[in-house]
Amino acid sequence: SGTYNNCVRYTSGRAYCWGLHAGNTAFSQGMLTASGGAYGHRGAPAQVLQPAGTALEGVEQVVMGNNRACVRLTGGVVRCWGYGVAMGAVSGLPAVTQLSATETNFCALGEDRRVYCWDGQPRASSAPALTAVTLSMGAVEVATGASFTCARLADNTVQCWGTGTSGQLGNGASVSSTTPVTVRGLTDAASLTAGQNFACARRTDGTVACWGLNSDGQLGDNSVTNRNAPVAVAGLTSVTVVRAGLRHACAVRVDGTLLCWGDNNQAQLGDNTTTDRRTPVAVMGPLKVIWAPLAA
Repeated sequence: SGTYNNCVRYTSGRAYCWGLHAGNTAFSQGMLTASGGAYGHRGAPAQVLQPAGTALEGVEQVVMGNNRACVRLTGGVVRCWGYGVAMGAVSGLPAVTQLSATETNFCALGEDRRVYCWDGQPRASSAPALTAVTLSMGAVEVATGASFTCARLADNTVQCWGTGTSGQLGNGASVSSTTPVTVRGLTDAASLTAGQNFACARRTDGTVACWGLNSDGQLGDNSVTNRNAPVAVAGLTSVTVVRAGLRHACAVRVDGTLLCWGDNNQAQLGDNTTTDRRTPVAVMGPLKVIWAPLAA
């Protein structure tokens, strides 16, 4: 999802987008061509087209920022487009196995297990300035926040870099760092996710730990105190998937139950209220989630 729009990958390997579009954005690309178009909205999914007007094929993953989008294609090529910029390949990347994006922060995990990031402006003809991040060992997953990034390494530790004033780097200090720092006390991370200014890791024992900004209870530790090192999400066990939103997070348990916590001002926690929750609450309804992640 983007700020005011969404894109999905169909099993056919094509991408479709809907919502706000302006000029050459991800959303006009599906109904117009890369030559541009008028400001407006698209109320139903429209197919993403290449600049020549033909369908974009072989899409393995699509990520979105603020009026920007990138896709990872079969073979690991990355193509991006956005407001005022036609679709084009991001040069300088190795074959890519994963993409992660927020409003202004795009990162890619290469087959070489290095992380490459750029400023979120998906320039097509002039490639964005890539930053190759030096980690202590090869990465297996990357998660981007608003102005920070975290990577899960091959030994299941996590390193983060960028803005850290809310504790979102997780190293026990609330300061920023341009170089990766190790998240304190986390040696068993099985997966990683990042919100606006916080991050969470699913641990190998099925519990979840979060760190960073906690203004709306998004760390799930029954407080609104920022944490500069991981704290356990209260009462949460047997987790198979955890995903962070802007200032909330949700987790799926082995039995298919779905629980969420944090900011709830738009009823995003699904508990039929608009009350923020400092600990996980069950999403209402006869709901059982079956999670089948796409292969890389």
